[in-house]
Amino acid sequence: MNDFQETLHDAYQLVLDKEVERKRNGRILLVDDKAKEDMASVIRSLERLGYDLDVSTNAAGAFGKLKTTYFDVIITDYHMPHVDGMNFFRKIRSTYPELLVIMMTGAGDSALAASFLKERGSDYLTKPVSALDLDQAIIEAMKRNPDMELSALEKILEEAKKRFHTSAQNCREVFGGADSIPTSGSKHQLKILPQARSMSQDCTTVANMIDLHQKKNNIRVHFIEMPNDKNLDIVRKQLKQKHYLLSDGTLYDPPTASEINALVWYLKNPLEEGREKVFWKSLRQQHSDLPIIIVAAKEVDSEKLAVTFMKQGGSDYLSEPISTQELYHKILRVLKIQVQRQIGSAYALLSNTKETMRSSWRFCMEIQKELAEIDKGYGIQKRRIETSILRIRSELKEIKELVDGYEKGDGMEP
Repeated sequence: MNDFQETLHDAYQLVLDKEVERKRNGRILLVDDKAKEDMASVIRSLERLGYDLDVSTNAAGAFGKLKTTYFDVIITDYHMPHVDGMNFFRKIRSTYPELLVIMMTGAGDSALAASFLKERGSDYLTKPVSALDLDQAIIEAMKRNPDMELSALEKILEEAKKRFHTSAQNCREVFGGADSIPTSGSKHQLKILPQARSMSQDCTTVANMIDLHQKKNNIRVHFIEMPNDKNLDIVRKQLKQKHYLLSDGTLYDPPTASEINALVWYLKNPLEEGREKVFWKSLRQQHSDLPIIIVAAKEVDSEKLAVTFMKQGGSDYLSEPISTQELYHKILRVLKIQVQRQIGSAYALLSNTKETMRSSWRFCMEIQKELAEIDKGYGIQKRRIETSILRIRSELKEIKELVDGYEKGDGMEP
């Protein structure tokens, strides 16, 4: 293995780790009827790591907390009174399908564990568990979250964009320095110039592609007529942490569909009446594919509204009082297709990044070969070009580190 290969590591994994570690200030709900007696030291250790941890001794109490509080992960014991962990998990899945759930089981529950994972449980642990066990389970669960994956990919692309721009600038310095070496009798210089210009163009192209991707793929959630509500404020905060763009409006300024990806509408009157009827008809005619979630005010007949709304193409609904967890996960659910589309676009760009990085590396090697043959009399200009090439190689190594985890183990050098 050469020196270059020895410097490489799985930076994609590192970015994911940093993203998850940053989330250690997130909220965890532990559901265990004996948590305070059997897991007191574990709870203290998790809190020292930075987790904001809440405890419920049964499934009913846990659902009460879910209605008013946002949680990143649920950790539940299987053996509980009244409702066991598996039935509790299934109820969570039916209400909050995107919520991460980790189950703790006793020894000999391998069949239960297999069933839990088959039904999209995040992870399971055999008791007794340590704080380290739970910490690692939380981290691994979050890594499989599409929003976490997207966040990590976007950070990689942003860093790669910056480094390609820097490489393009260094390329311009290469052919600027090469221009100062006379062409007379120098076949080597004639090779350096087109190679450096091609490399500059390639680096600029992929940086611009990443920039365009970032501008086109911002996810925006638009809120209509929303009330002042502390639970809604929590939802907004969580969406902003995912780097979603948020906007607000009224019935009198309908949004442009091309600018938003989902709409949340606080409805105080029936859909069949007044301004609401006009607004709803306009939405369906102009934005037939736009995901729309209705929050029904207390004074509205929510059951009748839900039937009308869903029959006419609505995406989802809920009633006041606003449940933080329920609204947050309903928004994530309708945005899931958009997130997956953006992940696909990001991976395609990573592939382009990799190819450009490979070709640029080859250009660097070829230019260095030609430089070795140029007359030593052009020392200053030659050293200037060599310095620029070394800078480009350094940038390409950094890009390689960033994308290496995308296709780990392929033995590829740039």
